[in-house]
Amino acid sequence: MRIRYKNMIIFIILSLLLFQFSGCYDSKEIDTKAFVLAVGIDTIEGKESGQKETETIKGVPDRFTVTFELPLFSQQLAAGETEKFWMLSTRGASIIEAIRNSDLRSDRVLTFGHLKVVAISEEMARKGLFPILDFFHREPVVPRKTNIIITEGKAGDAISIIPYQEQLYGIYQEDLLESERSSLPRTAHQLRQTFINLNKMLYGVKEKRNAFIPYVKKSKDNKETIISGLAIIKDGKMVGKLSNAESYALALLLNLTNDRVTIIAPSLIFPGCDLVFEAHDTHSQLKYLGDKENISFGYHVNVDGYFAECPSSLIKEETGKDIDAINKSVEKQLKQDIERTIKKMQVLNVDLLGLDSYLFQKHPKVWKQVAANWDELFPEADIDVQVTVHTRHLGTSK
Repeated sequence: MRIRYKNMIIFIILSLLLFQFSGCYDSKEIDTKAFVLAVGIDTIEGKESGQKETETIKGVPDRFTVTFELPLFSQQLAAGETEKFWMLSTRGASIIEAIRNSDLRSDRVLTFGHLKVVAISEEMARKGLFPILDFFHREPVVPRKTNIIITEGKAGDAISIIPYQEQLYGIYQEDLLESERSSLPRTAHQLRQTFINLNKMLYGVKEKRNAFIPYVKKSKDNKETIISGLAIIKDGKMVGKLSNAESYALALLLNLTNDRVTIIAPSLIFPGCDLVFEAHDTHSQLKYLGDKENISFGYHVNVDGYFAECPSSLIKEETGKDIDAINKSVEKQLKQDIERTIKKMQVLNVDLLGLDSYLFQKHPKVWKQVAANWDELFPEADIDVQVTVHTRHLGTSK
């Protein structure tokens, strides 16, 4: 009887405790939150590095201007708001301080669970990415697939545009970056994710490895952003950029191409005719051709596709000779693009091809000998490129 009474007491106590722990003790109403879709990060205007603009309580000068794109709620739109979003800009000595300073400008709490894009100005990227990306990497609510872009000009201006296709920039830019028709490299582990996601990008910076990030610029009418190749990152800083053609050349070498890319090549047999070739299946094979004394690599790139257009309509017969001429024309153009891309990487001393990792994995004895001097050896390495193009058909001409 006494045991049964004691068990009943315990049951009552536990039942009462359940009421105490029900609900979310730290919950906030939705109308007290501001959902961030895009973030633009710029340097402080008009001040040289290290010069004080406005000081925080601790006496540290502001370093960042951070702009947030915040969508409006339906009740705000019903109240007469004409825009579907509002832009909030703050300053801080760090990213997190700039976010905290938003409390001085808005009665809503910024939340990053729906973040689509982090835009960083080229000026800021050349100074260093790690202090910027560190916050987004550590913040647990930031989606791991958040896109990172480098912008020509101010990042805050870039995310403030109102696109034709979509009223919210963050959603528009995410859709643009994930387009399968982009000529830029896609990530190997996420086939539909065209660009390096936040987690992989930060890993590259932290380990002082080389990386690349999409580079975008605004259109002249300020209604669109245009993908304009890749920003080259070395030791956490932007050191140069690749054009769209060079970005595709890099994608070919890394076997990270998308499904369809257009290649325009001057014809070798029809002067004045620019051949338009649609590349589909591609594959690149890397081999080490050197020895203990000479560092030499060879790439063999295979490209399958079809002939899409010749503006001057000089090709009138679908013969084997015509197909061979198209293949040679496209091969020459691709070889030039690839060699120009490799040369740029060697001039900048940025091994985006991962040749160091290749040697480490496939030729460990060679890597052991060259590892200490790789920064001196990579710019002088001999990298031979061979391209083979297969034209499947010439399209319908009649």
